Amino acid sequence: MGPAKWLKKRCRQRDEEQGAELVEFAIVVVVLVMLLYGLFLFGMSFGAETTINHAADDATRAGLATYNYDIGIGDSVATAEADATTTAQQTVEKDLNWINSSATCGSSAPTSSTPEQCAVTFPTGTSCSGNTCLKVVAAYDYAKSLPAPSMFTSLINISDLSSTSTVLLTSAQE
Repeated sequence: MGPAKWLKKRCRQRDEEQGAELVEFAIVVVVLVMLLYGLFLFGMSFGAETTINHAADDATRAGLATYNYDIGIGDSVATAEADATTTAQQTVEKDLNWINSSATCGSSAPTSSTPEQCAVTFPTGTSCSGNTCLKVVAAYDYAKSLPAPSMFTSLINISDLSSTSTVLLTSAQE
């Protein structure tokens, strides 16, 4: 086969394959975009979970510090508990601000109707073995505010994120 015949055959082959690169590119781009979107969703859920854990822990530490300060300056236990509760609630609300700017804290546990809530309580009975404890529960319904189309929510099995942190304020033996 001479050079002219080979060149004609090669040009004909190119004409038959015209547009194949575009189709391959379209397939690869779709896969890459889905992978990047999955990485984004995983990162957001990991960040939200870390924030929830940090908020609960940070609130119990802040409540403990406030409680110890109030008791140290001679305030009553009731005043110290009220101040510790307020401080813990404000700390959780501040820490959860980037996830949900309207997060509020109360004295009851988060429910399905108020999932973006936190609760600051002083549990009694067997939960603290007769001691005085401060318990913070922070919860967030991630699936409700998921930045994803509905077809992806079934693939990501994160419904609500929650964290509980309890700290011993005073021992029953004191």
